[in-house]
Amino acid sequence: LKAVLAQTGGWSKMHVDTIQFSMVPPDIPLVIDFENTAINTCPSRWKCTGEAKVNGDGTSGKFLNLGHDNDVGTATSPAYMLPSDVKIRMTALLAGGANAPGNGVYLLTKDGNEICALERPDDTNTLGMVSCDIPGSSKAREVYIKAVLTQTGGWSK
Repeated sequence: LKAVLAQTGGWSKMHVDTIQFSMVPPDIPLVIDFENTAINTCPSRWKCTGEAKVNGDGTSGKFLNLGHDNDVGTATSPAYMLPSDVKIRMTALLAGGANAPGNGVYLLTKDGNEICALERPDDTNTLGMVSCDIPGSSKAREVYIKAVLTQTGGWSK
């Protein structure tokens, strides 16, 4: 999974909360959240660049903060195996002004090919659900998540 913020100017920001994969069938979710990660650190086994780190306001839980205004960052998960012949839905809660293409959360194959892109079309401080369906494959695939924010300027988070 790759979250990217690549836009500059007003509303350039991105926050990522709970990422979930649901397999159909069986409908057993794999949930990636940041509640057990210390504030101002990169999630365990993830690779973070720039200003990417876990943040939280003490009331609504913790989230992955990729940057704010003139700060940018990326966060890349460890590899996961997607099983073969299983349809999967990837869902994430996103907020911010990173509404330009190339800023968001992405599921990529181990060689960098995009399988799923989660991007917000609007500028908002409210976390909103974004999802995509991942078709089954004849063989299991090694994948990773990458969150990216490259946008700078007002509302860059």
